[in-house]
Amino acid sequence: MHVITGGAYNGKWHFVKEFYHLTDGADFIKYSGYNNDKLPVDLLQIQTKYLIIQHLEMYVKKFFENDASVPSQTEAFVLNCLNWQERNPDSTLILIGDDISKGVVPTNRQEREWRDMTGLLYQRLIQASERFDIIWYGINKQLK
Repeated sequence: MHVITGGAYNGKWHFVKEFYHLTDGADFIKYSGYNNDKLPVDLLQIQTKYLIIQHLEMYVKKFFENDASVPSQTEAFVLNCLNWQERNPDSTLILIGDDISKGVVPTNRQEREWRDMTGLLYQRLIQASERFDIIWYGINKQLK
């Protein structure tokens, strides 16, 4: 599992395409929170060399729209990711999310909760990942 975070529009997707040599014909499936792509309930149904989930922060925001507990949805997502990577050892799960923790703390309680849950999700995924990169202004820094 490879987790990538950094500023919005700072080159995370460009980095992934170059790092993994992804082209239009490459064996990858990508889900994007900004495109409102609905994630499968069970990632194990997906068979591909590279499974890419982009804009994780938007998926966390969607968790708040559901009736279920946001922490339990977040943990279920983490377990789903871990299970997929374990069952697909020759494939790579690439998780990309914008860093929304920098800057002014939102005064709106819901925005703060979204920011906090996104940070907790990133912590769990990074702890479980094999590699972690931060991208700022097109330059990556591998931290794990």
